[in-house]
Amino acid sequence: MSQPGLELRGLKHAYGRSPVLRGVDLDVHRGRVHALLGPNGAGKSTLISCLSGVLRPQAGSIRLGAVDLAGRSPAAVRHLGVSVIYQSFSLVDGLSVADNIFLGDELRRGPFVSRRRQAIAAAALFEELGAPVNPGRPVGSLSVGEQQMVEIAKAVHGQVKFLVLDEPTAALGKSETDALLALVRRLTDAGVGVVYISHHLDEVMQIGDDVTVLRDGVVVDSGQVSGYTATRLLSAIAPSAPAATSSSVVDVGAERLRVDSLEVDGVGPISFSVGIGEVVALFGLLGSGRTEVLEAVAGARRRTGTVTLGGEAVAPGSVASCVRRGICFVPADRRHGIFEALSAQQNLLAPHHRSLARWGLRQIGRERQCFDTVAGQLALEPPDAEKPAWAFSGGNQKKLVVGRWLVTSRPQVLLLDEPTQGIDVGARRALHRTLRHLAAEDGVATVFSTSEPAEALAVADRIVVLYRGGQAADLRAHAATETDLLAAVHRHGVAA
Repeated sequence: MSQPGLELRGLKHAYGRSPVLRGVDLDVHRGRVHALLGPNGAGKSTLISCLSGVLRPQAGSIRLGAVDLAGRSPAAVRHLGVSVIYQSFSLVDGLSVADNIFLGDELRRGPFVSRRRQAIAAAALFEELGAPVNPGRPVGSLSVGEQQMVEIAKAVHGQVKFLVLDEPTAALGKSETDALLALVRRLTDAGVGVVYISHHLDEVMQIGDDVTVLRDGVVVDSGQVSGYTATRLLSAIAPSAPAATSSSVVDVGAERLRVDSLEVDGVGPISFSVGIGEVVALFGLLGSGRTEVLEAVAGARRRTGTVTLGGEAVAPGSVASCVRRGICFVPADRRHGIFEALSAQQNLLAPHHRSLARWGLRQIGRERQCFDTVAGQLALEPPDAEKPAWAFSGGNQKKLVVGRWLVTSRPQVLLLDEPTQGIDVGARRALHRTLRHLAAEDGVATVFSTSEPAEALAVADRIVVLYRGGQAADLRAHAATETDLLAAVHRHGVAA
């Protein structure tokens, strides 16, 4: 094996008093794919932020040969040959593929940008990479897989030595995934070292040369992929543990929501039911189809299959109709549901002014009473009706979005996409308690999506596991473990 060209030693970083990296060592070799694995919260994102220059590690070194990269700017790190491609691309939709590749480093003829030279150079680059992308097309017209290849072409154009790919196939279909993996192998054949972050063990077994598993900010296993089975990797990522005790067996009422053979945008068929007072988690990795399923049930996407509420069919493709029937949806990104410039009370009561009015006139006292009641139920902090929404923490903004559906009545069905995304531990626990309270005390049938096994086990009564658009399992939470969930996710296409 060649000597490592990229060496991380004793890397430590913490957010406040919460350590995220606790002395991580990592060697990445030129011409090899090094898979970086671990559950959510293991420290993978923080590690690549330190590696890319976005974060300065609080201890340890990142060496590229004789050069220490720790603390250098992202531009300096890229200039030295280390590029990171994140899940959110840094592309400009309105520009052509060639213009994106040369953005900031344009080819000129005198003072003018030579788009012809850029197009020729980009075409030669894609031919070398074996990637069939038209340099003249607007980036916004490309598929996600093609955009991924444009990002890689940008990095290779900059003479990359090491390339970090963060969940590169999360939103890709099988054919695009195969094309990307083939491109990764061509890069390593040309001497590029690749750090490949993925939850998909089939890809790791197929493309990886070396592997490191992080858990709780430390390296728990590391070696050559050829010395591992998928089962051993899975055990390192999520060691066997006792079944979750926080989700006990509950008495579930009559069936309230049923989803049969639902198909939407390449996801499905998916089938599950939710009883009165039951909490069901849709667990899956990025790209599993969690969001598509919830949005289809909420009427925000066209679908096939049937959705019934209390035994009566729900027409597809109408959010307003679903809301009138009592099916309420909370999106993952709170910015899609919050009006930051408006007060907490205005956010909470936005859809309800007419129903709270009398004879067409707003009832200010009644509105304040409604706000105070819901703010108390959700433990909004602070319970200040006049405070602008932007001044609340992320967790409390999420409470305002959830509380909007609790003002005049309880929903029949509450759908939440990644409800704890971007909020701190304390706010997560408070929101978990709220969901359980609504189910137990008010009989709300609740479905939430998550990519975190621990969250699914802690909050749900039942867990529907999704994998790349298909349904992998339907498990009782009180009898399941994290290993069970991840095993269900990875059982397709991976030999033990």
